[in-house]
Amino acid sequence: MRSWIIRGALVVGTASMLVMPGGPADATVNDFEVVVQGAGTISPGLTAVVPQPQVWQLWASVTAVGIRNKGVVTVLGAGSCTASGSSTVRNPVNNAVLATVGETTGYGAGSGTWSCSSGPLVGKGGKLYYEREGSALEVELTDGNKPATGYGTLKCVFVPNTLQPTTSFQITCEGEYVDVK
Repeated sequence: MRSWIIRGALVVGTASMLVMPGGPADATVNDFEVVVQGAGTISPGLTAVVPQPQVWQLWASVTAVGIRNKGVVTVLGAGSCTASGSSTVRNPVNNAVLATVGETTGYGAGSGTWSCSSGPLVGKGGKLYYEREGSALEVELTDGNKPATGYGTLKCVFVPNTLQPTTSFQITCEGEYVDVK
């Protein structure tokens, strides 16, 4: 179970979103180790003092090495993905709005959507949930299905390109994405 303290509100995400349901015996399990490098914009912009709800967009290059079906390792290459979101914190199980937080350069949290248009993750996408403390950014991904048949986690470094207010940024992430089809 994952829980976050968000500006005085306790937000709990259950592990059920991360549990892969049992599929048919012939189901394909895709397990991708990913590196994400991207850049984005954020509006109205992060400041050190005044917390404000934010809206953001990200354009990224994703390099993935996949382990498909019973440990056969395949290098799958690079592709393009996008993401967008806001400071609206949602429950990962039912996507209900829990809070809208004010983000600063020191802290942020929220949710959004992601999709990939090329490369090893082409056609994949869904919902994302994030929390950022300073430059440390953690992201949880799902495919948006109920129950989720795909999920992932990313550990990222958030680097502002502009200061006070921060209106553009870069990220570098490492993580994993798994789905059962």
